[in-house]
Amino acid sequence: MRSITKDDLTQALKLLNRLSGIAQPGHDTPGSWQIGWAYGGCQLERVANTGGGVYSFGGYGTKRETLSRMHAMMDGARQIGAPQ
Repeated sequence: MRSITKDDLTQALKLLNRLSGIAQPGHDTPGSWQIGWAYGGCQLERVANTGGGVYSFGGYGTKRETLSRMHAMMDGARQIGAPQ
């Protein structure tokens, strides 16, 4: 099994933002997805407001766990017909 890298997460994050209809993702763009890093792990976060507040999805875990969560969300978005 190969190691999951930050680049793997970055590429998945770009696709997740695109599937969510976010043209210019950023820390101050509500609806943008981002990766939060702390406690030796990472988590998927969605920007809640222009002040940079976020909702977390699943809590902190490994890069592999976070990537798996992102892939599940992208699969769900494709099932409901999100733009590619």
